[in-house]
Amino acid sequence: MNRRAIHAVLIWLPGLALTLLAAGQAGAADYKLQGIEEYKKGDLNAALADLTRAVEENPKDAEACLNRGFVRQAKGDLDGASADYNHAIELDPKDARPYNNRGFIKQAKGDWEGALADFNTALKLAPKLPQAHLNRGNLKQSRGDLDGALADYNQAIKLDPKDAPAYCNRGLIKKARDDWDGALADYTRCLELDPNYAPACYSRGVARMVKGDAEGALADFRRDVELDPNRQDYARIYIWLLRARKGETTAANEELSACLNARAKGSSGDWPSKVMQFLLNKINESDFLSASGLPDRQKQSALQCEFWYYAGMKQLLAGNSQTAADDFRKCLATGRKNFSEYAFAQAELRAMGR
Repeated sequence: MNRRAIHAVLIWLPGLALTLLAAGQAGAADYKLQGIEEYKKGDLNAALADLTRAVEENPKDAEACLNRGFVRQAKGDLDGASADYNHAIELDPKDARPYNNRGFIKQAKGDWEGALADFNTALKLAPKLPQAHLNRGNLKQSRGDLDGALADYNQAIKLDPKDAPAYCNRGLIKKARDDWDGALADYTRCLELDPNYAPACYSRGVARMVKGDAEGALADFRRDVELDPNRQDYARIYIWLLRARKGETTAANEELSACLNARAKGSSGDWPSKVMQFLLNKINESDFLSASGLPDRQKQSALQCEFWYYAGMKQLLAGNSQTAADDFRKCLATGRKNFSEYAFAQAELRAMGR
């Protein structure tokens, strides 16, 4: 699966900078200003303490409630953030921002209808709020409404042409529709705007790999690992494939082995570890197949999509092109079109003329 892409869709994209409000008690305003500055410096605990003091000093300051909710959300306190957004809405029901942020919390908790209602309200109050279009697009995309999501991403980009995540997310829609050139263009634009946006590095690497740009894909996956070293199991797996294909098998094995050893504690039996062990010849194909055979049929087809692709790549690297082609066809037979491995298998079969 295009795993980073999914995380890009679901991760919190706050969209609204903390802003100042001059009105209210002088002490409250000072605490609010200080809390905002501490947030900008990354000191969430200090920011929360000062914004809490600001709310205590002036409980009717909707902006202080909104800002404290923003910080609580950044700290992962979704219930506390939701309470602050509720209070901000009570104090100023015509402010679109707390609806937008509360909508994200509802989505994170699985309240899809509530989230959509909040995003719709935000856009009714502020039709030109690009962040609400982006967030509603994320929600629609996660629910399979690709047309609706695309419309929202297009509008977000129209309203804010420098919104990097909107380009990345729109690229996911194009990828889902097999428009790899369009997806590649959007990922590239995202990275032009924000070179450190890791999800776009990963997604562009996948697109480049499908398009046959091995060097470009390798560069993107390496950048992705550099930006987010603790989460990039599949980027490291793809790096192994690209290096092994270049004839750098020994070096590729050393690199992937180091990754496998580093993540061994508590995760040696998870699926990414099984993929790495198979590629490194630490388990055979039969054991790898057994690892993919979970009772849950949906998960089974998902893991077997990956299994048949990696089995095919091992055969291809060994020079067994006919067996590899058969394995790639079995990968496609799982029907998991949203998986990167599915797209990779398609690309391999096209390259083989099969």
